[in-house]
Amino acid sequence: ALFSGRAGFKYAPASWFAVQAGFGGGGSAAGGYVSPDIGLIFGYQGEAVVPFLAGGFYSSHPINAKPITFRDETNDVDVLYPDKTLGAYGNFGIRIPLTRSSSESPRTAILIAYRFVFASHEEYIGSSVSQERWQDFYHLGVFAFDLVLRKHSRGPGQKGRWKVH
Repeated sequence: ALFSGRAGFKYAPASWFAVQAGFGGGGSAAGGYVSPDIGLIFGYQGEAVVPFLAGGFYSSHPINAKPITFRDETNDVDVLYPDKTLGAYGNFGIRIPLTRSSSESPRTAILIAYRFVFASHEEYIGSSVSQERWQDFYHLGVFAFDLVLRKHSRGPGQKGRWKVH
């Protein structure tokens, strides 16, 4: 079983450009991990559909890593241990707003994207005392739900407050 989650912030200085940063984590049979990331988003703010292109960098750090045993068709065994991973990612896709964007109404959307990920990591092989560097390239389909948290001002001279949208 694998589980994961991520929370992030997005700052959009223009309607077509944003900077994002996030922090995720999760776990599997190989133990847990934490993963910070940072990236850029470019998009066109359409009424019904928002096409976008995004890219960034991430790192993934194991917590309480556990060995995983792999057997091939000849019954050879490799025992691998998770290690730190550094990488880059890119996305292109669409965001479909479910609610209108106004200062007082909730803003939610569905994201459908194609993601490609480059990962560079080291794996410690338990059956020998060697260490190998691996580089992998992954292709993923992404389906996500976007929930926006915005800062609203209360009026002139008053501090803003955070609201979940």
